[in-house]
Amino acid sequence: MRTIPKTVACASLGAALAGSLFLYRTLELGRGDAQPVVLENLNPAGELLGPEGIQSDAQGNLYVGDTQSRVWRLEGGRAVPYVDLSQVQATANVEGSIHAGGLAFDARGTLYVAAYGFAEGSVLQVEAGTRQVRFFARGIGVANSLVVTQDSKYLWVSDFHARGRVLRFPVDSSLPASPDVVVSGLEYPNGLALGKDERALFAAETYAGTVARLDLASHAPEVTRVVNLKGSFALGSLDGLAFDPRDRNRRFLYVAENIRGMFTVVDLEARPARVLKRLRLALMGGRPCPASMVIREGYVFFTDLWACSPVRILLGIPKWRSHAYRFRVTDLSSVY
Repeated sequence: MRTIPKTVACASLGAALAGSLFLYRTLELGRGDAQPVVLENLNPAGELLGPEGIQSDAQGNLYVGDTQSRVWRLEGGRAVPYVDLSQVQATANVEGSIHAGGLAFDARGTLYVAAYGFAEGSVLQVEAGTRQVRFFARGIGVANSLVVTQDSKYLWVSDFHARGRVLRFPVDSSLPASPDVVVSGLEYPNGLALGKDERALFAAETYAGTVARLDLASHAPEVTRVVNLKGSFALGSLDGLAFDPRDRNRRFLYVAENIRGMFTVVDLEARPARVLKRLRLALMGGRPCPASMVIREGYVFFTDLWACSPVRILLGIPKWRSHAYRFRVTDLSSVY
């Protein structure tokens, strides 16, 4: 076996360490002006493993999906199993755990779950009442975030690729459903949020650190970048997007910045769109990495996906977290 000189090995190790520290530092940039928030743990027992998707139903119940083929319901300070998604494997002939990403409910209480790369990227449908799991759509690529239109006629899905897309599926169609609108030209699209009167769809472009706007008034929606959040010499880490339901004009967009451990609030009516405020997350054991979120009753509810170690994440061995949290947002209510 060829021997590597000690000096070369040390130099390589030093360069890797310096690169990792530089990467870590660049991810930290932009946090100096962030305001701290007080977090409330929604499941102190830590039943979840790698929680990502979070959503509420029409009755206000909260649901969380994790990396182990499970969707949980949060109630009374604990997580209660709601559905085991692996039951669909009997018809899929696909092995492995289902990573439950984005969640969405339609008006009938049907739950839609983005299943990332499962069955070449799929959306699963959990029927209200029976909790039967079936495929809604397959072969999407990397099914990531979901949002249902207010009339429950359509489901938007992001395909998390370097040359990413967002796809619109008619809800009341034969299964597996096929998209009737596909918008390309996005870079690793992640969180989705429908704008005022649902005339626009906003998508987070994870590593570019940009929020893109899709004009839904057009039959061929164009992609426009409305704001860049990554800052100079920094990598983006954008994840979930959401509007506060009290904000009827959908002016203030909340953006989860995963590895940087904060939320950014963007004023979309400013010209150009600008950062209104940043909210810093902190715990005794380090900062959470927010993934998906939902806003209701004056609170932001979010999942803490993994430990904020860019080195472990880049190596593909993240340390999964096990909690969901909430914090109160009241300072913007006067301008909604």
